[in-house]
Amino acid sequence: MLILKHNQLPANDLFIIERHLVRWLQDKVSPKITPDWHVLDLNRTDLYGHLLGLLGQLDLFTAVDRTASAWLDFLVDVDRAYQQTPYHSFYHAADIVVMLYYVLVELDGMHYLQTKDLPCLLVAALCHDVGHPGYNNLYQVKAKTDLAKRYSDSSVLENYSLEIAIDLVEKHKLFEALVDDWKTQLEQLILSTDMKYHDDLQDLALQMVKALSDRTSVDNDWPPKAHLPTPTRTSFSPPVTTTLTSTQRHDFCRIILHAADISNTVRPWPIAKQWSDLIVQEFFRQGDAERRAGLAISPGMDRHQSNQVSISLSFGDAVIQPYFDALHALLPKAAVFTQTLASNRHHWLQLEKDPHATPLTLLTPQCPPPFPYHAPSDLPTPTPTTSSSSSSSSSASSMASSLSSTSTLLTPPTLFDTPPLSRRRVSVPSTSLFQRNKPLTSRHPCRIVKPTHPWSHLHRHSRRPLRLRHPSPCHQSASQSFLFSDLIPPFYDPLHHPHQDNL
Repeated sequence: MLILKHNQLPANDLFIIERHLVRWLQDKVSPKITPDWHVLDLNRTDLYGHLLGLLGQLDLFTAVDRTASAWLDFLVDVDRAYQQTPYHSFYHAADIVVMLYYVLVELDGMHYLQTKDLPCLLVAALCHDVGHPGYNNLYQVKAKTDLAKRYSDSSVLENYSLEIAIDLVEKHKLFEALVDDWKTQLEQLILSTDMKYHDDLQDLALQMVKALSDRTSVDNDWPPKAHLPTPTRTSFSPPVTTTLTSTQRHDFCRIILHAADISNTVRPWPIAKQWSDLIVQEFFRQGDAERRAGLAISPGMDRHQSNQVSISLSFGDAVIQPYFDALHALLPKAAVFTQTLASNRHHWLQLEKDPHATPLTLLTPQCPPPFPYHAPSDLPTPTPTTSSSSSSSSSASSMASSLSSTSTLLTPPTLFDTPPLSRRRVSVPSTSLFQRNKPLTSRHPCRIVKPTHPWSHLHRHSRRPLRLRHPSPCHQSASQSFLFSDLIPPFYDPLHHPHQDNL
């Protein structure tokens, strides 16, 4: 049974999460992760369940001596700390965790590591972009934001994410059982996701390939499971088995974390295209903010000069291809990535023939569902934009107009509306809901009432009578306030009901 200490989730959500966890921990029915496993297809409850299952499957509960409930509590807090951005959201972090699991289990990356290497690696994946405002390091430095000043213009957002990650780990006492200096490991992992270290990590991967080609011993403490590969594999020609020093294992973690972070381009085409839509939207949003602030527009972020196809092709050819070639040399099964990259390049070339390579629909793609926004208390809070009534395609001018301020905030205004943080209360006369002159015939502490009140049309989905969660209010005042959720089944969320606005 999952019990949260720092957060609250509906009982039905906890049941769904636990059901996913149980399936993951049962070898015969646990899901199989493949590159086309898409986190954007999941709602938040299912995502929590699958992430918890991945962590449990990798034995992280035992590695840090923390329960599944403690890890779920941590996941929810990490989600809350992510901002509402088109790309750098909690769903991006979850996608990195999924791809890391794929590299570790399906591509045999686990044969280079030990169990004790995993906690910091997976937490770094979850937290590597936490707090990211959707405006990159270059913007922070050019705009001279408070964050840039705090971290001396060096890996600004990575240092910020590291600071939040350490606070969250300490809050949940997640790594109390670890003997190693987890803060140093977490720092090196998260800072290595800064793109300025891309070439260094690529060279490190090639150096590791050269060093491992002469190794012939193995010492792996990874506990094998029925569905996992055995701890002996052929990684080079001629076949050899390998063991790594502590430093080499940590370097390998940095290499695969960065690979997972930039893996959108090597995913199957529908997934790669959707992530590309989101990152290009974020790029153009930053370019608009830079134009309004009178700053030099960052390369590839001017919507009037760049397009999605050119951005994707240049990034794939110059950045992705060499790096995943090096990863392929390190992990032979990673050939699937380079093959997919070639296929996706063909799709981009087909789109290049279209004179409108960046469609207007790119301005409002299907973004990950937001979590109620929580801004750091000591930093400027972004102002949510006013909700509009429609539509699936908006013009470039409408997006630009949402950035109404020319000032350079630390966290510029978000393009997404902040969802309500609490259910609305309604005040109704109790006589419209209850027959006050009738005695309470049920011995149950909650009175059974037929849906004959003014909102009965909201309950056409169910023929069951409504059960109030509170004792009968027959002896209370004639006018009182109720939570709307108290009048409906607990699995039903009024925040998402189509008739909500009619109340």
